[in-house]
Amino acid sequence: MGCCSPNSHEQVKEQEEKVNENDKPTVPVWVKIVSATLVITAISFQIW
Repeated sequence: MGCCSPNSHEQVKEQEEKVNENDKPTVPVWVKIVSATLVITAISFQIW
């Protein structure tokens, strides 16, 4: 299959859609915020 094949563009689009579907974040944003808050709190207690 060359670059000029009529199906090549369709296959590239399908592959991009699959990659975009799998690219969704696995950790929710609120978990990241809570984790960052806990880490910052722990570090601030260590400094004091």
